[in-house]
Amino acid sequence: MLVLDDEPLVCELFQDMARATGLEPRCASAAGDIAEAVVGSYDVAVVDLHLGEVDVLDVLSRLAAASPGCDLVLMTGSSVSSTSIAAGWARTLGLRVVAELNKPVRVAELRRVLVGLTTTSSAAS
Repeated sequence: MLVLDDEPLVCELFQDMARATGLEPRCASAAGDIAEAVVGSYDVAVVDLHLGEVDVLDVLSRLAAASPGCDLVLMTGSSVSSTSIAAGWARTLGLRVVAELNKPVRVAELRRVLVGLTTTSSAAS
């Protein structure tokens, strides 16, 4: 599982929650770390739509190239329309948008999404 967010505390929260649900997360919050991480292969990615100076549409393109069919969770603290645009772009790239979260993300909602991902992953295996 890949978690990309320019806020290190958000990455840490997702990392802890992912481990608690049986997922093995890799987190990146700095621009260089994001660029390096996104070329790996992942079954699941959680991507914030605002990654500082990093272009999220480019990140989604690179993610799709490296991890075709990846399950994608998008999150944002801004408008629903930006999430819809990014979700549409991700789908055209072949990524499966499985959730759209609005910040601040509630722990119960995050847990529900992560448990759903582990259930789907184990059912597909």
